Amino acid sequence: MNLPEVYLLKSIPGIGDKLASTIVAEIGDTKQFVGPKQLVAYAGLDPESV
Repeated sequence: MNLPEVYLLKSIPGIGDKLASTIVAEIGDTKQFVGPKQLVAYAGLDPESV
């Protein structure tokens, strides 16, 4: 996958090709989120932001 999001995710230790591609596929178009807090809420990582 030649998306900039994949390369950015792969810069995080422990995230390789498969996991980065999976994360990008699950999130879809990042432009649908106004900011990082909205993405965190979408992923269910912060129960207080829902």
